[in-house]
Amino acid sequence: MHRCLLIQEVLHLICADISTYPCPDLLALALVCRRFFDASMDHFWRSVPDLLPVLWCLPTNIWRVPLTRRSIENAVLTRAIIPADLKRFKTIYAHRVQASQGSLFQIPADVHQALGFAFQSQPIFPNLVELRYDCREGFPYDIGILLGPRICTIELIFGNPGPAKISLLPMLSEKYPALVCFILDTHYNNFPEIGRQMNYVLPGWTQLQVLIVPHLPEESLRVVAGLPHLLKLSLTEVDSEFGDTFSPIPGQPVFPVLRELHITADTSTLCINLLRAAIHCPLEEFTLLCGEFALDWYNTFSALAGLYNKATLKNIHVEDFDSFQESGAPRTTDQLQPLLSLTNLTHIYLRTRYGCDIDNAFLREMATAWPRLQDLDIKAFEIFQPTEQQPRLTLQGLAPLAELCPGLENLAIDIDATHFCFNHINLGSRPSDSWVESLDVHCSPIGQSSVPWVAAYLSGVFPRLRKIEWDRSGCSEVPGEQPDSKRWQEVMNHLAAYRHIHGHQQDGLYCGACNSD
Repeated sequence: MHRCLLIQEVLHLICADISTYPCPDLLALALVCRRFFDASMDHFWRSVPDLLPVLWCLPTNIWRVPLTRRSIENAVLTRAIIPADLKRFKTIYAHRVQASQGSLFQIPADVHQALGFAFQSQPIFPNLVELRYDCREGFPYDIGILLGPRICTIELIFGNPGPAKISLLPMLSEKYPALVCFILDTHYNNFPEIGRQMNYVLPGWTQLQVLIVPHLPEESLRVVAGLPHLLKLSLTEVDSEFGDTFSPIPGQPVFPVLRELHITADTSTLCINLLRAAIHCPLEEFTLLCGEFALDWYNTFSALAGLYNKATLKNIHVEDFDSFQESGAPRTTDQLQPLLSLTNLTHIYLRTRYGCDIDNAFLREMATAWPRLQDLDIKAFEIFQPTEQQPRLTLQGLAPLAELCPGLENLAIDIDATHFCFNHINLGSRPSDSWVESLDVHCSPIGQSSVPWVAAYLSGVFPRLRKIEWDRSGCSEVPGEQPDSKRWQEVMNHLAAYRHIHGHQQDGLYCGACNSD
């Protein structure tokens, strides 16, 4: 055996590379020799889907019929489970389990109860760190027998629970005050009762760093805002019917260390109120998904621009579905103007029902304001047909991105390439050093005669461009003419030819930053 295989760290790296559950390779590795056994079993047992692996470690003679995953729901014990039956599991496997990410409702109640008696109120997994507890289709058994003192992450999937399931929340707060991450997935109808329970639960979790819940009443939000270690807050289903106001407790810091804020709501009111109150939070990532009513873009972005630590903000993700919007008018640049003061943005994703009306001049302002940009995605949802209004942004308007955003890698935006021709290309200019590799033109129109010149221009402005994407269902089709989707495919073919001919060398055809409109 090579001496490097005698180092436990090396063995753990090997096991980590092949560890997926179930993994016969890890089992085979465990049988190689005793030195491989511990590392292999650590990774094999690190995460268990449910309690079935525990039951498989019990003597076979306690089951009326052989135990399989299909027969677990009908498992019948022939006798009680005694502590001696658990010696093998406790000694060899129990301490290795760190995560459980399955459901418990498949196990019959009497078997679950027998396990609880056999473990004598001790946790089944003493070193469990993460629990994902799915009880959508069954009664929630006592999860206390799973949780040890090291638990720090709990995810509860309730579905549409009754009072018995909701009563789990106060127990968790009392027994596990050092919880670091709490995730709750429940049904819309339970928001009022869940909110009342969270009012009692949250004050006990002073070490909480991640909180993901559907909705919180204002009283609970006040408690959350004062948590000293909260790094991420995600409200996944905010409904204005249950309240969207927020006023902080006087004299209390509001989200003092919050890094990530994710909100899914029917309106942007709560989001704006939170941002205006949390002006001192060092926010790095902001996500707002607004589905039913129109999103107040200007006030939302103005609230972001009003943060004292706005220099820390790097990622913005906004989706405005606006299902009640009947007109096909895109968003205006005035609504995007406040974002230009956020100078350290690296990832911008703005998706609207009918896109944004951006012209060449405003895109240059954007490129100037965001020099660290890596991903820029501003367009309409693919499920909607494009508006009759042509994009005002032309192909030449993309040049400032190559010039002023050297780190940009992915670009998605609507452009007008219908009348692009040979006269718009500069020959023999200094080659661009842009890192853009992917361009999504969505439903951008392109003229048939413009195809080779569009490809030539793109190959010069974005010499590393490898992929052009477009929405095939949304591209316009005129009877008797080639559809835009086919034309963009031809542009892709031309780009491949240019890369083959020129090989990104300093000579040949290059396109400089052409500023003409």
